[in-house]
Amino acid sequence: DLKLQQGPGVHTDEQRDEEEDSKHGYRGVGYSQEGYEWSQTDTDLSVCIDLPIDVTKRDISCLIEFDSLVVGLTDGTTFIRGELFGKIDPVASTWIIENNRLEVTLEKLRPGCEWIALLNDGTSGNRSLPLREGLDLSAEEMIQLEERIAQVDLYH
Repeated sequence: DLKLQQGPGVHTDEQRDEEEDSKHGYRGVGYSQEGYEWSQTDTDLSVCIDLPIDVTKRDISCLIEFDSLVVGLTDGTTFIRGELFGKIDPVASTWIIENNRLEVTLEKLRPGCEWIALLNDGTSGNRSLPLREGLDLSAEEMIQLEERIAQVDLYH
């Protein structure tokens, strides 16, 4: 096994990404789903998609609505399509392409409301299991989780 040795002041790309995220208030490393990854702050969500080589802004089809998101290419390729977990402000939401990566920034309609998934499709952002299945929780922890989910549901 090869291990990289690092001297003082030398950072890996992952460390630089984490530092950049912490500057912008992103919690943790975010979540990944097949084809995209997302993270959130108290006020917005950032959805990133690696694009095929040579894709330009003219090739992008991005429909941002109050409660749904459709992101793809004008050739019919779809990266994300679905009802959002919460509500967003479509007018304040944007997208940009940088280094063959599409970043969609969605402004939350209710700042401070934590999303447990990007899409309201029964999957969490980092695994494709239904939210309550596959969790190794005690009965008390499950009750707390259910109460937290019920509180979140009130706000979206």
